[in-house]
Amino acid sequence: MKLEKIILTEFEKLQIPNLKVEIKSHSEFYSISYKTEDFYYIQVSISSNLKNSMMNNSNSYLNFWYNKKDKIIEDINFKLEENLKGKGYGRKLTETMEEVGKKLKCKIVRIYVNINPSFWNHLGYKQIDNLWEKQI
Repeated sequence: MKLEKIILTEFEKLQIPNLKVEIKSHSEFYSISYKTEDFYYIQVSISSNLKNSMMNNSNSYLNFWYNKKDKIIEDINFKLEENLKGKGYGRKLTETMEEVGKKLKCKIVRIYVNINPSFWNHLGYKQIDNLWEKQI
């Protein structure tokens, strides 16, 4: 699958230890799917058993949807454990997500829930009503 190859190749370039990427169609993600197969859920997680972590499971992640029909990356959930903050992981993950979007011919990244406006603003996202967008 071309989609899977593009996504995996881009995130593998990061060479972040314990990084895992999962890709699911909308119907694989939800048992009752109201959307077409043009929606894909991508979860990028970093296992918390990295140095200085007390957790046994993954609490650092970047999740997003690829809307193939409308060519948009959207509905992003993003969290980094404290021991990973300030090391450039957030920027690298976000920039890689944007690069994936470009390779999939997306023009926009859209965030519906923004709990860290200064981070997204720093990376060039602009607030439009109740969401944040960036042209890529």
